[in-house]
Amino acid sequence: MTDDELDRLLRVAGSSLTPRTAALEEELTGLTVATKSKAARGIVRRPMRLAAAGALGIVLLGGTAAAANGLWEPWATTPDGVFTYVLPSGIECEERVGDITAENPEVRAAVHGIFAEMDVVAAADIEEWRHRLESDPAYVDLAQQWVDEGTSDLHTVEDMIAQGAVSRAVMEVVDAELLERGFDPEAPENMASMRGQAMCSGGEK
Repeated sequence: MTDDELDRLLRVAGSSLTPRTAALEEELTGLTVATKSKAARGIVRRPMRLAAAGALGIVLLGGTAAAANGLWEPWATTPDGVFTYVLPSGIECEERVGDITAENPEVRAAVHGIFAEMDVVAAADIEEWRHRLESDPAYVDLAQQWVDEGTSDLHTVEDMIAQGAVSRAVMEVVDAELLERGFDPEAPENMASMRGQAMCSGGEK
């Protein structure tokens, strides 16, 4: 891959674009494209419930998934969870979550176990989340703006909504399973910080 190709594939996600509301920013975190860096930097880390996955770095590659070698964040080389999905355009994505920190050390072990033991994508209500995002005019508006301006490396609103729906639905499954395993999500010691990164292949600009 040449430097020019890397420049094209790892464009910085519109740092000057200000989301309209804090709530909208929360909903659109999954649409953030990773900054130019072999580690796909720029993924936000902040306190949160596990159901809200935080800012997700997305790298869209024109080649195969093998082209992503060396582009994962260091933490993502030993993630706590991995899941895959295909967007409506046919783009294939592998998403990794990890770098989990919480006052209660059992939270990270539990999340790791959930991903190891469950098919989280199969258990997720992706269609429900897709409908929720499609029904949010502000979300659709900003997603369309990002596509029009080339802010995102996902080239259609449909793909952006689908990616957001999968991420949110999966983390909803994890959150529910943590509750099932006895972790009170309102307890301060169970509040966690985590990061997410996705590599997608098969798309052409």
